[in-house]
Amino acid sequence: STGKYVGYLFIVLVVALFVIAIIWILLKRFPMRREMFQAKFKILVGFFQVISSYEIVYGVELADNIQDYFEFLTRFHLDFLHSQRNCIGGEITTYILNACRPYILCALLITLLLFFVMFSERSNEWTNIKTQFGRQAPYIAVVVFYFTVPYVSRDIFDARRCRAFRTIDAAEDGYKRYLLFALEVECDVNEDEEYKRLMAWFWTFFVLWPCLVPVVFLVLLAVVKRSVKESRPTALAKSCRFLWEDFDETSSIALYWDVIDTFRKIFLNGLINFVDEQQGFSKVLRLSVACAVSTMYLAFLVIVQPYKRKEDLYFSTISSFLLVIVFGLGDVLHICGKDKVKCTDLVGGLDANTAAIAIGILVVAMIGITIWFMCSRKYRAPIVRLKSTKNLPNLEMLPSHMYHVFMSHVWSTGQDKTHAIARSLQLHLPKLKVWLDVDSLDDVDRLEEYIAQSAVFVIFYSKGYFQRENCRREFYKAFEMKKPMILLYNGGVSVVEEMKEECRTQCENDESRPESTSVSDLLDILTSDGPICWLKEGSFSLESLKLVYLRVFRNLPFYQDTSRRRQLDKGFYLPSDVGSVPLSSSVQLLYCEENVGAFELAKEIEAKCPDNITIERAVVEEEQMAEENSVKSVLDVFPITGTFPVVGIDDIEDGLLFTTARTNDLIDLVDIVEGSQKQVLLLYLNKNTFGDGNDCVAKVVKSASEKKIDIILVHEQDAEKDACPFGDFFTLTPQELIDRPHTIYKDIAIPLYTLEEYRNISLQMIMQDIEGEKEKKGRMRFFIKSC
Repeated sequence: STGKYVGYLFIVLVVALFVIAIIWILLKRFPMRREMFQAKFKILVGFFQVISSYEIVYGVELADNIQDYFEFLTRFHLDFLHSQRNCIGGEITTYILNACRPYILCALLITLLLFFVMFSERSNEWTNIKTQFGRQAPYIAVVVFYFTVPYVSRDIFDARRCRAFRTIDAAEDGYKRYLLFALEVECDVNEDEEYKRLMAWFWTFFVLWPCLVPVVFLVLLAVVKRSVKESRPTALAKSCRFLWEDFDETSSIALYWDVIDTFRKIFLNGLINFVDEQQGFSKVLRLSVACAVSTMYLAFLVIVQPYKRKEDLYFSTISSFLLVIVFGLGDVLHICGKDKVKCTDLVGGLDANTAAIAIGILVVAMIGITIWFMCSRKYRAPIVRLKSTKNLPNLEMLPSHMYHVFMSHVWSTGQDKTHAIARSLQLHLPKLKVWLDVDSLDDVDRLEEYIAQSAVFVIFYSKGYFQRENCRREFYKAFEMKKPMILLYNGGVSVVEEMKEECRTQCENDESRPESTSVSDLLDILTSDGPICWLKEGSFSLESLKLVYLRVFRNLPFYQDTSRRRQLDKGFYLPSDVGSVPLSSSVQLLYCEENVGAFELAKEIEAKCPDNITIERAVVEEEQMAEENSVKSVLDVFPITGTFPVVGIDDIEDGLLFTTARTNDLIDLVDIVEGSQKQVLLLYLNKNTFGDGNDCVAKVVKSASEKKIDIILVHEQDAEKDACPFGDFFTLTPQELIDRPHTIYKDIAIPLYTLEEYRNISLQMIMQDIEGEKEKKGRMRFFIKSC
């Protein structure tokens, strides 16, 4: 009955809406899921939407034992909403309802959205409700129409799917044609009034669906094209982002790819019904045309390469290729299913059953490939990506902005470095728009306009910045506009102090300084987030890039949402990152107690790999110590409880001796062990390392060099920790360590920074040096004692 049918329909809709609401909440909570899987889901659904029309449109019938396994394909056409004739009305009513299903679904979802927004909006203000609803409702409509237009384009052709029957009252040819979905309706507009009305509805829906929907998509993309390409999406662009956000917006063709793909699906599901309307259902012509169209689409896809992510392009290519094969196998099924003799002559050993099994395997393969692509995500492009989503960061700007970053610098001392920074930022993120004088300045009077059009104001400070009038002018304007500021500098902490002093001197009596603003206010804003020391050496340069990217992204509109902002917390992937270095074997990390700072650094290194690193103190036995008193001196320095193995004078090697850093107990070690544990001496370099007559460190280093123990040089960079230029070590270090055979500075010292991000890089580089050294065979292992 009609009531029973409506009841079932209501239950299905409630369940569907509930599932959609859950998915919606999950996507809002974990937005990276949509970004990771959206394109793949669209490709997968499109593939099965075409495959599910195999029998209805192309007349390809699989064997019953195989067909049962593919009943799930009807779900890709939302056939669970398909109205049955006589449940609600006659043929025309049923036909109209089926063609209007997407409108009904869209209305229900938008109604649900309205209730959801009204009850979830904390402020309950009508303005906020209106904004949220106006932003999401068009998006829902776009998604619904995108997924439903292929199947509706197929179903409206029910009005033209007729089959001829021989009747006694037929015309001269003896046949009359009747509708397949309503066999009492004759397919003749001159003889059957109901069919005449049905055809009028058909052409109405033909205009509304296969014709109008792609045109609407096309117009929407044409309107938002400019804002999308400039990374300044308008509200309308955000509402229809489902159509463009998976594609390369720098390519005009790629931006319209979903329109091309939608028309392809409409053609393969609906328009192809115009091909041989009388007998196309039982002939191979439609399959041949579909195979040709799919092949052309595949070729165009490979040429244009519209997707942002390479794995999406590969997945779409595989999907299109499988469709070409499926349509080719459909020809085999048509031929072999009717005439086995002709099948043998034309096809060979392949029969209908084998072709059907092959199609089934391809469908299953598509599912497997989908799972593989969603689980396997590798990126090799030299470009920054978010660790949380493994995707490119979102670079959307406000409609009033033209640039992500405005670079301010003084030409005389900072031009080259600033240009290098800008190029580095764009090298790893080509779509980042940076305002730079040499590229964008056409009129110095428009500086304020360019600052207003920029999202973030970046100063690269070098000596004389605040002495220049235009530099102060840019700085003041950014301050007045409350632009987020990032301060970059090159050098030690003293550079920041010099910058502050220069700012005070030049801005204190500057008449152009904003009114009611003190110099302290300017400096507070400039240094509020902490200045970034820009490093240009290898991995440190990449870490500098990450720090700048993080500051910039945090001030872009897309990441103002709390859930999206969390995507930035895990940081970024950049090519040539220094990753964690697991040690393949255990290592004794030696340090000299008189090398102040070495033990603290050794503890940081040990924390990176506590299972494979042990810290031990290295000292040198006094050369003047009498042989007969050697053991006694050791025991005097290190009181021992319990049984200690007998150690003779011959067992103690002149030179390095070792003790544990934690207990100062002597270690019972074997004299010589083949393939023994690796030993590395950590030498912490600052101006006090070899100063003030501290020859104990020099003796340890010399002894380690003589014993072929690897020495890792670590150069302190913090002035507050007595850092000094590396060149000074050639005067502070004893000459015998500089000259042959020791030449301790033959290897480059690893710079050590205080800033956490840079310090982690330094520690990873130390770990690389420890792991990179080859094991020394037959290395002597020694006891330790103090100087």
